[in-house]
Amino acid sequence: MGLVVSGYGNAGGPDEHLIYSNVLIGLILKQLYLTAPLMPWYGAYLLLVQFLSHWILLYALLLLNRDYRCVLGYLLFYLVVGIYCLTHTQFTTTAFLAGMAGLAVILSSLFLDSKGPHCRWLKWMGAILLIASSLIRYPSFQMLILASVPLLLGTVFHFFKVIEWKRYLIPAAVAVIGVFGCKIYDTHYYQVDDDWRNFISYHAAAADVSNYVQIPYTEKTRFVFDKVGWSLIDYLMV
Repeated sequence: MGLVVSGYGNAGGPDEHLIYSNVLIGLILKQLYLTAPLMPWYGAYLLLVQFLSHWILLYALLLLNRDYRCVLGYLLFYLVVGIYCLTHTQFTTTAFLAGMAGLAVILSSLFLDSKGPHCRWLKWMGAILLIASSLIRYPSFQMLILASVPLLLGTVFHFFKVIEWKRYLIPAAVAVIGVFGCKIYDTHYYQVDDDWRNFISYHAAAADVSNYVQIPYTEKTRFVFDKVGWSLIDYLMV
């Protein structure tokens, strides 16, 4: 993806079609590469998001309890998860970290609001981070939300009677509209171009084959691939 958006991986120069990340990110990175092509914008943006996510996550923990246990807990998380994500920098884990930081801020806001009205901007920060997570890698965002549903439902149920929920309505609406609106725009951006629309269809079909292989290529199954014109090389390239 970095090679595509930087222009070093294709002859046409910087290209915004990242496929796995939202095209809005691709458009921004494309302009940055056109302005300063020697700067490693793609890697820098991933590292910046990780850096901010770690700081926001630590901030969310310290909002609840400013003692050494929170700091030690964060350091343990950083040593186990953070360092791995930094040394294996890629968009999937970066999206997960951004979404985790967003949920941490929202949960901290819920705990603080249960004791009285707190900073409204915490809710907006959480909404922005969730939108950013969906832009970087939508399936990672989906997995994070799915894994967090029990915790979120339990927290809402616990504080249902003591929190003024109308303070969360607008940030929540913005987050939902932002996530789905950006996803719809990304899908539409590929559909308006015939070549990219056909490629996305092919890519989705190839992903099903490569991710959920049911028939290995052997001498006994070779005739199945011969019927669709696939050679062993075609199978291995998928």
